Order: sequence, then structure tokens, then C-alpha cells
Amino acid sequence: MFGGSGALEEEEDPEQEKQIAAAAKSMGFSVKEYKLVIKMQQNLQEATNALRVTGGSADKGVTVELDGNSPAKHVEVVITDEAKAMGKAALEKQIVSAIKDASEQAQKGQAAAIQKMNQDIATEMKGAAGQ
Repeated sequence: MFGGSGALEEEEDPEQEKQIAAAAKSMGFSVKEYKLVIKMQQNLQEATNALRVTGGSADKGVTVELDGNSPAKHVEVVITDEAKAMGKAALEKQIVSAIKDASEQAQKGQAAAIQKMNQDIATEMKGAAGQ
């Protein structure tokens, strides 16, 4: 149904078109609206999967990298030997702080992706209304 460019393909499978029409009807959407919803969901998923945010500080010896998903699908934690030498309690504090920081940044990134999706929907709907 979708090409590599993210655009809808011109030639659709007739059976798939029937399924799309049935799904659209069951949700109260036109086929065009339903395809737009699917396209925007896919774009949002790609944006949140591709997002990378980092919390913590290399100077403090702990960094956490997350994607934009909640819960994150991509998690990378880097702990230096210097951070390990701080002791268990101090290290735990740095890890928790880094995770919190990265999570907050991921939420902001996800919100930005949703805002962009909403703007894209509005643009698409204005274009469709003008036709």
C-alpha cells in the first residue's frame, strides 16, 4: 500500500482496497481519509523510532540514549569507569537522573512529532478541500 517514499502507490491490490474500504466505513471515514490516517500513523511511528535523545552527562560518567517511543525500543546506557568508582549510591543517582532527563527529552520529541503530524493532516485536509 505504501511506497518507499511514503507516498501512496497508484496501483492498489483490489482485495486490499476492499479491506481498506470496509475498515474506513466501520470507522466512519472515507477511503481517502482512512488512507491519510494510516499514512500519518506510519510517519509518526517512523519519526518516533528515528528520534534519539541523550540524558545525563559524559562529564559525570553516565549517559542514556533513548528513542521517542514510550516505552523506548532503543535504550543505550554508557557508564564510565570513573562513574563506577563513585560508589553504588552515587552511581544509581546518576543513572536515575540520566534516565529521567532522557525520558523528558523523548516526551518533548514525541510531542513535536505529534504536532508535526497534526500540521501535516491539516495541510492534507486543506489540499483535499480545495480540490
